[in-house]
Amino acid sequence: MGKSNFGLEGGIDFISTSKISGWVFSRKIKFSEVRMISNQELISRAEINGAREDIVRKFGVECTPGFSISLLNISKDIDLDNLSFIAMSFDGKYSVEISFLKEPEKNHKILENLLKSDLKGIDGHFDGITPEGILHGWATKTNQEKSVSIWLWSKDTNPVEVECNQDHGGLENLKINKKCGFLLDSNYLDEAWIDKEVWFTFDEKGEYKLPQTNIIKISRDLRKEIDFKEKDDQFIENLHHIKEIKTTLDNKFIEKTNNIEELKNELDIISSSIKNLNNLEKQIKNRSLLNRVKNFLKFRKN
Repeated sequence: MGKSNFGLEGGIDFISTSKISGWVFSRKIKFSEVRMISNQELISRAEINGAREDIVRKFGVECTPGFSISLLNISKDIDLDNLSFIAMSFDGKYSVEISFLKEPEKNHKILENLLKSDLKGIDGHFDGITPEGILHGWATKTNQEKSVSIWLWSKDTNPVEVECNQDHGGLENLKINKKCGFLLDSNYLDEAWIDKEVWFTFDEKGEYKLPQTNIIKISRDLRKEIDFKEKDDQFIENLHHIKEIKTTLDNKFIEKTNNIEELKNELDIISSSIKNLNNLEKQIKNRSLLNRVKNFLKFRKN
């Protein structure tokens, strides 16, 4: 919202599936917290003590005007029709209602839908882009082992779904699945994404953005030069090489098979020769025995 009677500046400028955040400050009064109220009942609160360098630069003030209200433990049963956000002064004497800085009615409805949906409780962060053009970060749902999907967005492009199932360091203190990181190589995105701001959302409709520290663009300077024709030519060359190897192996197999057949024939001949020798040996033995019998009979007659 704009200026109030107390010189307050700020409001809510971000909605995600795990929190809403924004900034508040006044040059006249120290506002210390933002309260989420429904039917005069306190639902949640957050201290105003977060760093917002963009606001410090814009207004030329020395303060920490950021706040962030967690949505993780908020019940679906609260009265959303009478939901409001109140900035309170340090001494409790001053209170100012704040709202969404852009499209308040639309964003209030988005928040209502979120609090009623299963998306509430998903947390994550879009960490940035590496010098090699890798988009990276993490996303997961509290108390859930199953990986979640997020969607990459930019202006005038179709969203790209990315599964969050990679190892991600630095999350040891959070009670979440550590295999919740994501990596997306921007080098394989088409020209429609080049030199444009990109962001990730927790939902396919693009309503709930992952938090990120800086504006991220896929710069042409970061992209690797990927020559897909060269890749195709290399693939064809490798395919021809594989075919040559296969042909060589087939020929060797046939040669070995022929050798086996030749060896089998030789073995058959040897086997047949052994049988013949065995038969001949039997005949010789039989003849020898017969001669002995004849000689014995002759001896008896004499």
